[in-house]
Amino acid sequence: MYFPEKDFEDERNITLSKFKIDSEKVKYVCQRTFNAALFGENTPYGQMALEPDFLALSRTDLTEFHKKFYLGSKPVLFLLGNVGEDVIEEIRKWSSHLSGQKSTPVKQEIKSKTGRTEVEKKDAIQTAIRIGRTCVDKKHPDYFGLQILDTILGGYFGSRLMANIREDKGYTYGIGSAFAVLDDAAYFFISTEVAKEVKENTIKEIYFELDRLKMN
Repeated sequence: MYFPEKDFEDERNITLSKFKIDSEKVKYVCQRTFNAALFGENTPYGQMALEPDFLALSRTDLTEFHKKFYLGSKPVLFLLGNVGEDVIEEIRKWSSHLSGQKSTPVKQEIKSKTGRTEVEKKDAIQTAIRIGRTCVDKKHPDYFGLQILDTILGGYFGSRLMANIREDKGYTYGIGSAFAVLDDAAYFFISTEVAKEVKENTIKEIYFELDRLKMN
């Protein structure tokens, strides 16, 4: 039997416990809020789970999901190594008899918010900052050039953001930037955690580095 009831309950309780712990961290709250603002609160990428969602989940939900999206769709086959055309042809013939429907990704309409969003968390020692926007994906001709640009800005320990905000100003232990590529979206972001009293100065220096990069 798939997913015994006890195993399901244990796993759900462990996941819920971890969710409660993470929900107390400013970095986690910031990331969830950022995703909701970037993609829209009602999209798969922007929708945020809440504690009642875990409690409402049943073993039946899990088995139905597994049946539909794992057992009900055609598997994806990967061949590694020096595989000849004859082997590939045999695999094609064999796999043509596999049952199931080809899965299709769910397209989502992205409605990003512009501007600034702040979430006040009582008794928090640090402030989490995340700045970003949607951008081009790996299929765009400028993507790999932007990867090099990102490395200069915040993609490694000696980057401009680290040199300015960590080494020179001493505002944070670490700050970085990166591109995230999803199934049907991509975004660029800068992320760090700082003390509350230097939050505004940190944001000011981030935009200073962005402007300096545009002038070079």
